[in-house]
Amino acid sequence: MELLKIDLYKLNKSPVLKVIMAVMVIISLATAMSTLSHLNSPETLKNLDLPVYGKDAFFVMLKDYPTITIVGMIIICIIVCGDFDHKIIQSLIQAGYKRKDIVSSKILSIVFTYTIVYFPLLFVRTIVQTVVCGFGEHFGLGILFNMFFAYISIILVSTAINGIVIFLSFVVKNSIVVFTLGFVIVELFVNVIKSFTMSDSSLGQYIKFLPVGNLQYLYEQNYSFKSLALVVIISVFFIVVWRLLTVIAFKKIDLR
Repeated sequence: MELLKIDLYKLNKSPVLKVIMAVMVIISLATAMSTLSHLNSPETLKNLDLPVYGKDAFFVMLKDYPTITIVGMIIICIIVCGDFDHKIIQSLIQAGYKRKDIVSSKILSIVFTYTIVYFPLLFVRTIVQTVVCGFGEHFGLGILFNMFFAYISIILVSTAINGIVIFLSFVVKNSIVVFTLGFVIVELFVNVIKSFTMSDSSLGQYIKFLPVGNLQYLYEQNYSFKSLALVVIISVFFIVVWRLLTVIAFKKIDLR
């Protein structure tokens, strides 16, 4: 718990994360304005599959695989690789903190930061399009809980997808190398796998049980409680597995 407090204090003071959040707001506003610019052209909205109402805008943003995963990679590089660059992790180990506790603290910090940093991208667009076009249905506690549960689920899914990046950040430690490798694996390689599953229905039915297929699966299931619960279980399982693998690898690394 003490390690987590240290991480959160540093992150609260991080100007880089504040810049990323500002960028999220700008992107969200630009996306909302782009959608609203086509309001007088229903055919364009349909062809581009652009959501009009606030509720639809919120849930569409939750399946944006590239943006969600890339933001996660940046956060991981800041939290883990940044601390290696500034010798903070090395100092913690010298101070007597266990490596497994450091890994656990970093993963919790990543999840927490992910939750805060990515939120403006959804919130701003949802508010803007709700004000202009309406929410799309009656807004009550039920839909609010569904949106909250869906958002937390997506954060866990994204963390699980980026589990390989967390692993690399503790093994490689260099931000540029970690981000590059993470991009190749999480973005390019995974897209190749997805293309195979789309052409082979027998494989496609199994990818929904992997984090890389969870975002699309939730969207197809309309973010039902059952699908969200299943995805949370899958995500937590993969996060635990990646934590274990990271701890094992990190214990073998000489930081001198």
